[in-house]
Amino acid sequence: MTVGLAALLAACGGNRTKAEYSSLERMNLRGAVQEVVTYTRQADAETLDVNNAPAAEDRSGRMLFDKEGNMASSEQFEQNVRIAWTECRYDGSHRLKSMTEQYGFGEANYRTYEWHNATDYRCEIRNATGDLLFEETFVREGDRSVRRRVSSKGAESTFTTTYSAGDRIDRQESVTSAGTVVIEYRYGDEGGDPIEQQVFTDGEPVAHLFMTYETFDGEGNWTRCVIASENEAGQQMPVSVMDRAITYYR
Repeated sequence: MTVGLAALLAACGGNRTKAEYSSLERMNLRGAVQEVVTYTRQADAETLDVNNAPAAEDRSGRMLFDKEGNMASSEQFEQNVRIAWTECRYDGSHRLKSMTEQYGFGEANYRTYEWHNATDYRCEIRNATGDLLFEETFVREGDRSVRRRVSSKGAESTFTTTYSAGDRIDRQESVTSAGTVVIEYRYGDEGGDPIEQQVFTDGEPVAHLFMTYETFDGEGNWTRCVIASENEAGQQMPVSVMDRAITYYR
């Protein structure tokens, strides 16, 4: 199921030479966060203890942050099998210098970034032998950004994001050879993380999700989110639960 919680990594606007936000700020995480471990299960599954990673877990993830608030690494698991991992390196302005990433059981890829200002960059993605796989460009103008990816064979994909007040992501549009996917978000009066998400594929609605944040820690970061979908009668039915265990630098 697609849930856009981790997708809220909004780029900052303007023509600055230093990024305005760290990874923590872009992800709406408060305090000196060191680690975030996330567990996702079906809503009707047995309640889980987030301090112990159970074998029956549907999906889990782990993010580590440095003391500057930048995400240093991340891992994703399905049924305790790692399906993705990344390692990130930054300059002194919260901007990515390079990234190593691996998805599934394939070889790792390597990204290098060339920044033109605080928001706009050019990125090359290469394999372990140095062959160019993709070239990306990212341009932010006002409340709209466009990321274009071109493969070494010339295939092009475009990802367009629009933002509202506070750089919250309102809409994401992905156009690839497989079609067009649009994700729209709605927020509560207090802002923060999204409370509603709608997904469209080639103009047809495919998902309508509602997020309710039930528990919070002492820093004000949510630790449990219940995700519901809308049935044919218009009723919201819980479909999954996301628990987070957050540790902090002391």
